[in-house]
Amino acid sequence: MNRNQNNLPLNQHSWKFLSRWREYVRAFEDVHDRKVRLLPAPTCRQMKTASEILDRLQRQRGVILADDVGLGKTAVAALVACVVAGTRAGGAKLRVRILAPNAVLRRKWQSELRYHLEAIQQCAPHLKLERAALRVNRDIRKLFPGQIAVATHFAKGTLDCDLLIVDEAHRARNAHTEFGSRLGRATGVRGLLVLSATPFSLDVGELTHLLGLVGADNDTKNCSRRFGRVLGDLWTGVLEAIWSSSPIRW
Repeated sequence: MNRNQNNLPLNQHSWKFLSRWREYVRAFEDVHDRKVRLLPAPTCRQMKTASEILDRLQRQRGVILADDVGLGKTAVAALVACVVAGTRAGGAKLRVRILAPNAVLRRKWQSELRYHLEAIQQCAPHLKLERAALRVNRDIRKLFPGQIAVATHFAKGTLDCDLLIVDEAHRARNAHTEFGSRLGRATGVRGLLVLSATPFSLDVGELTHLLGLVGADNDTKNCSRRFGRVLGDLWTGVLEAIWSSSPIRW
């Protein structure tokens, strides 16, 4: 990916509503006639996480969101996507692409986005998300300003956008996989948010590759490699201790 482009031109004032989670819960449930409910504690945490990600995307190339399964990574990333799509820079709004691993999860993303877009239009009307809300369920081959496109990992076409969100990013764990190679060759992507529930089940080299995709510097990648070597040494020592204390020899 092109790492020479500027960071996302975001404005902290545009996501102040993320700190008013109680108001957001009420608005969300009202617009959906209370048929869809939000739990207060998880929603508070998810909105704080979304705010932190947006803040970091102003200062760095990308972010890895590595929450465990069931903690709401999709909800967090949907909030981020909505804020970015509602941000105007240089006279035009920003564009967001989301890559899901398969068609089932693509539909889940579209549903999640639709739920949040309707609520955000109540809590943050300044974002003017009408275009994003109108097109979120359609196949968008050419992405216009203010739109959010959801496709699968292997959808054809360009990845050009202001923010690319990659779900289950561990599938791009190295440059030798088809998907990893595609991300590595992509140009015209200004910011990257990658989601994975299993970043530490990867080989350290693969985790380092993901860090490289989001723009981590050499010091960060070297720390990852050193951490991997320390873990390897500890694991080798444990195995040797078990072997030396075992009364059975094969």
